[in-house]
Amino acid sequence: MGILTGDDEPAILRRADGLEVSQAFVTGVAWGKLDHLILDLPPGTGDTQLTLSQGTPLSGAIIVTTPQDVSLRIARRGLRCSKRFSPHPRIIENMSGFVCSHCGKRRTSSAGGGRRMSEDWGVPFLGAVRSTRKS
Repeated sequence: MGILTGDDEPAILRRADGLEVSQAFVTGVAWGKLDHLILDLPPGTGDTQLTLSQGTPLSGAIIVTTPQDVSLRIARRGLRCSKRFSPHPRIIENMSGFVCSHCGKRRTSSAGGGRRMSEDWGVPFLGAVRSTRKS
């Protein structure tokens, strides 16, 4: 959406308009042969996720969470929803701590929630994203 509005302008859409744009993006573009089409949707189980998953053949879903409890609760809702429409949901944990580029020490706060969620639900864990921070 950013290319339609400019770098510093928000893309403000009502729910119906956002849904229409999302559907047009998925079904109205001549994509050709794709290996993957990844849609970065906001967390949750809203109209956009539901409508796209019902009207588009899905081969999988990736649920991205951070290790904090509040994020994991939202991710679990998304996982429950995606398991109804996608044959192969997966989990990635983002912001899973960082490695200090100065001392090389791994610093983390509550990392591992995504892995635990994948084990609890029997869903493959794709990995954890950590950052390197300069001190």
